[in-house]
Amino acid sequence: MRASNLYQYFWAVAIILGFLAFTEFISDENSVFDVNVHDTYYVMAHSHLYTGLTLIYFIIGLIYKVSGKILNQKLIAIHTIITIGSFIAYYILWAITLATSNPDDILDNSSEIFNTGITLIVLIAIAAQPLLIANILIGLVKKKTITT
Repeated sequence: MRASNLYQYFWAVAIILGFLAFTEFISDENSVFDVNVHDTYYVMAHSHLYTGLTLIYFIIGLIYKVSGKILNQKLIAIHTIITIGSFIAYYILWAITLATSNPDDILDNSSEIFNTGITLIVLIAIAAQPLLIANILIGLVKKKTITT
């Protein structure tokens, strides 16, 4: 995995998410993602969720495009696998849950397995983001070796 072309993967995911946001907005404006935390429901439109994720993946790709040469390759690989892998894991979980249960239960978020899986995927994806920040800081601090 070369850092010079890595940004293309993030931008491809951003384009896919942007397309999903557009189709979700056109098809059903009332489609929402609600999370029940204790006694409070957090409600967000699917199109807004996809739009936010599109922006995040695009910005990460832009960071890799600008600073790809100074970054540690191992940290790049770990961050990329976790970040893009979480995107893929979400849709695998969605497909498995659709195949094994009633689709209306999923849209109402009454499926505990789906909610727990999504929560774990999101937490893992969020936990991986400090790797990018640490990698940038390490790249800025490390000395450049000059060969003669």
